[in-house]
Amino acid sequence: MKESASKKAAFMGKVSIFSKVVAAKVDQAKDKADALKHQGTLNKKRCFTLLVIADPNIDWPKWFRGRKIHTDWDIRVEQCQFKDLTVSASSDDGISAGIVSYKSGTRTVNLLKPDFLLIRQDPRDAGEDFKSVLLGFQYGQVRSINSLQSIYNFQDKPWVYAHLLGLQKKLGKENFPLIEQSFYQNHMEIVHKGGYPCVFKIGHAHGGLGKVKVDTAEAFQDLAGVVESWETRHTGDR
Repeated sequence: MKESASKKAAFMGKVSIFSKVVAAKVDQAKDKADALKHQGTLNKKRCFTLLVIADPNIDWPKWFRGRKIHTDWDIRVEQCQFKDLTVSASSDDGISAGIVSYKSGTRTVNLLKPDFLLIRQDPRDAGEDFKSVLLGFQYGQVRSINSLQSIYNFQDKPWVYAHLLGLQKKLGKENFPLIEQSFYQNHMEIVHKGGYPCVFKIGHAHGGLGKVKVDTAEAFQDLAGVVESWETRHTGDR
């Protein structure tokens, strides 16, 4: 009886997973159909273009579908990642952007002239740097959330922390406490005077990359030796 019940439970579990997969596929098909239907109803003469720069795990166009601004202006939404963008700008013509895609080995570029940006992806990470895209949009005077200036300034964490230190000096440590941190231009400058354990951060990566917890002074020196050949800056948090 127990074996029969176990097999039944396993079978029902597989059915449940299969049902979820089918439901997800059906929802995706509905979203694609709604998107095509919405594109056919856009008033191209009274339409603003919103470019969303984000990871593909969120379908941003879905949340703007059918919405209008200024009473009767439609919103055309295009979504891509930084790596898929090509940008140029001029003082006379403003911005010109394109979303690059490849199909059967053929490169195609979907040209657009965005009126506004919604940026939900870091322009700089381990092995990737899309600062040139930010420069192009700023050159083209495209408005954005968050602002292009704030995104540009937040590319380097030591730069951000330095501004926080400026606030702390104005407000006082008790009113504006910060985690203790040290900055080292390169491996030759690393002389840690703080306590342990601490967190050793290398470069400008996000999401936990380039970060190591160090428990002792010996381990800190070992890690400093590992990064000796890397030409980058380092920080240490306590």
